[in-house]
Amino acid sequence: AEAASSHAQETKQAVLEAIRLEKEKEEEQKKEQKLRVAEMNEKLLAKSTQYLQQLESKKKEEAQKEAKLQRKAEMMRKKVREVVFNLFSNTRKKSESGDESSDDDDEADQASAPPKPKSEKKTKFSSYDEAVAAFNQKHGLEPGTKIFTSSYAAIKEALIERGWFENPDMEDPVVYDFRASLKTGDIDFKNLRKDQIVNHYQKNSCVTTKVGLMRSLMTLRWFEEVEADTFFPRCYDLNDLDELEDFLEDFKRTAAVSLLVKFSSNGGNFDCLTDPAGKVMSQDE
Repeated sequence: AEAASSHAQETKQAVLEAIRLEKEKEEEQKKEQKLRVAEMNEKLLAKSTQYLQQLESKKKEEAQKEAKLQRKAEMMRKKVREVVFNLFSNTRKKSESGDESSDDDDEADQASAPPKPKSEKKTKFSSYDEAVAAFNQKHGLEPGTKIFTSSYAAIKEALIERGWFENPDMEDPVVYDFRASLKTGDIDFKNLRKDQIVNHYQKNSCVTTKVGLMRSLMTLRWFEEVEADTFFPRCYDLNDLDELEDFLEDFKRTAAVSLLVKFSSNGGNFDCLTDPAGKVMSQDE
């Protein structure tokens, strides 16, 4: 009985010891698992921090590139403005100095600038008939002779062959039956007689000048359900800074689209893309 009791006691102690060791083992495993989780969390936090830093750095680089591109674009806009301003100023100076210019340019200046007071050449005669009679007597012409003034050599030759007489004074406001002037401003519409013929119409710049036609087409949408760009080339008034900005954006967009179309039509071959100088562009460009 004593031996059986002693054996039972030893068995109980062995079981308790095994249970204790098992608990210690589980606690060690839990501690190791916690350490692994903590280590993984630290690594994940470090990677997240590194990624955020790289993302922030990339954003800064992109912001710097964007700022650089904006500075370049602003410099280009300033250069274009200077070129346009200088061109406009030179045209104005030539016009004011008496140099010949096209009728379109003259009308465009009138459309985009306030009208200047016009100096009218006064005549010493009290009537048209008196002025014509004095002119005929001075040049030995028969009454009824057709008189013209013209800035164009071909018109002069053609009219002289037909018996007309040239009045060389293009500023004469009275003595002529036909006047072919270079500029609309050379004609005194206020005192124009019904039997006098001229080669210009008054106040027609809305359709006979580039700027006027463009402005007229821009207002088309108020009268018809159609956009002018669908049947007329896109155009801009570069004297208007807002339209100058629109022109620059349109130009860049059109250039980009043309490169994409060329790239796509050549099967994605970069060798087909060249810069304005004809040099093959790299993939970065």
